[in-house]
Amino acid sequence: MLILILIIMGSTENKALAKRFVKEIFNENKFDKLNEFVTPNIKWHGVAEDIEGFDNFKEWLIEDQKTFPDMHISIIDECAEENKASIMWRMKSSQKQEWNKLPASNEQWECSGAEFFHFQDGKIKEAWTMFDALTPALEMGIVEPVK
Repeated sequence: MLILILIIMGSTENKALAKRFVKEIFNENKFDKLNEFVTPNIKWHGVAEDIEGFDNFKEWLIEDQKTFPDMHISIIDECAEENKASIMWRMKSSQKQEWNKLPASNEQWECSGAEFFHFQDGKIKEAWTMFDALTPALEMGIVEPVK
């Protein structure tokens, strides 16, 4: 019974940490608090690239914030089990500076996605991002619709 209680408590704490992580890091850009959320050897699996290590992850976040300064993520749903948590989200943003050799579009866009977190010792050790990349790609001019 005690093990079950500890698993449920860990799941609840991990889910709360994932939600705080999105709020404080992605929405509020409190990068000075990043070490409260992730391990030193964080592995972030994005759509286009994987990022490994605390310093690389922080640098990526800062650059992402410069490109998409009005980014806001709303959490739609979340769940957790043992040392894992996941969230479904909706993001609004616009590209305000050059990104991947593409000039700023300044067009507002929205997309949906999900984040899958693995925790170690109460911090995010590894994460996977999955989202609708086509919508922002169309708005930023990365791809053209087929007619």
